[in-house]
Amino acid sequence: MSKICLHLLFLFFGFLIGFYYKKIIHYLDHQYKQYLFKKRITKAVKKWNKDLIYIQSQTLLTENGEFKWGQLVWQEIDMYCRLGKIVDNEELDWLCQRRGFNVEMRMYLVCMLQHIGLYPSLKIKEVS
Repeated sequence: MSKICLHLLFLFFGFLIGFYYKKIIHYLDHQYKQYLFKKRITKAVKKWNKDLIYIQSQTLLTENGEFKWGQLVWQEIDMYCRLGKIVDNEELDWLCQRRGFNVEMRMYLVCMLQHIGLYPSLKIKEVS
């Protein structure tokens, strides 16, 4: 009788583990994504605050500069921090054309994405 109870107990716990497995994995995946987002956005905020003088000088040179730099550029940085995917040149070109970014905004976005690890760095190969 005890073997039957033991088998039923194992079946019951196996069912519980199987039932909650997806929920547990989903929870852990969500926590990891939140950790990565916080890490990326912290790096981005530190760099943004460090570059405020440059950003301020660019806002004066650009039409609607306060809005474009303060709202649009920062929105894109925040979005890529949340998505956490590597950005390629085609996507960045499309984004800059759609948002109306000038060359300075595009270059700053590239530098920021490289800083937080979401833009591939160019590695120069030495020719021997």
